Amino acid sequence: SGTIPVVRLDHIFRQAADSFITINAHQVRRGLALNFNALGHKKDVNQELLDFYFIKESNSEKIVEKILLMSSERIPQRFELDPMMDIQVLTPMHRGVTGSINLNRKLQERMNPDAKGLEHRELWFRIGDKVMQQQNDYEKQVFNGDLGRIVNCEPKTKELHVKFEHGIVQYQSKELDQLSLAYAITVHKSQGSEYSAVIIPMTTHHYMMLQRNLLYTAITRGKQLVVLIGTEVAISKAVENECSMQRFTGLQHQLSELGLTTLY
Repeated sequence: SGTIPVVRLDHIFRQAADSFITINAHQVRRGLALNFNALGHKKDVNQELLDFYFIKESNSEKIVEKILLMSSERIPQRFELDPMMDIQVLTPMHRGVTGSINLNRKLQERMNPDAKGLEHRELWFRIGDKVMQQQNDYEKQVFNGDLGRIVNCEPKTKELHVKFEHGIVQYQSKELDQLSLAYAITVHKSQGSEYSAVIIPMTTHHYMMLQRNLLYTAITRGKQLVVLIGTEVAISKAVENECSMQRFTGLQHQLSELGLTTLY
């Protein structure tokens, strides 16, 4: 509004300045094309130093297959990362083939199919699963967005024990709605968090959510590695769409009515 002093944070601290993650994050902010081609990176780049990849695929089912392969095998083997807790799939939406609901089912089947578990509202929670707290619970000291891992379950009483950073938390049957599988989460849910590696499906099936700020948020969640899987068309649409980058709140008009034309 120009009424009060404003500071804009435009420096990314999660990665080095010469990181491709940083470079492409700045490209997205400026509405410019990302720094890669359809075949990968430029030949003069040291392949061992790359931290940003684009895998071209237009078929949604094949995108899912590639996400499963990258999450469970390729990235853990090459980068020595824990497939459960170091790698996070970020998707724009809940619904659809490449949405968080379907991806969680597929990733659970791939990474943790046979462990002891219990069923809750058409969802299976198994020992070893990665889960996310969906609401603040001050009594348990767990908060919306916290990630944990199931370490024990009692199918008869429908109780779970989840290990978070601060310790193990017990959930009774009536409290299970507080949890969701977290192999894949929405970009919105990832805000404020960071992960060693992120995998992001980019498809035009998510056209309503292909927005510049959403892509920027997803890319900047990754500390060591970012992998986009999808189409150049979807990425371009997201980069070009800045509809939600600026919000018109009427604040300037309201402040001027109060006589607050400037404070500095």
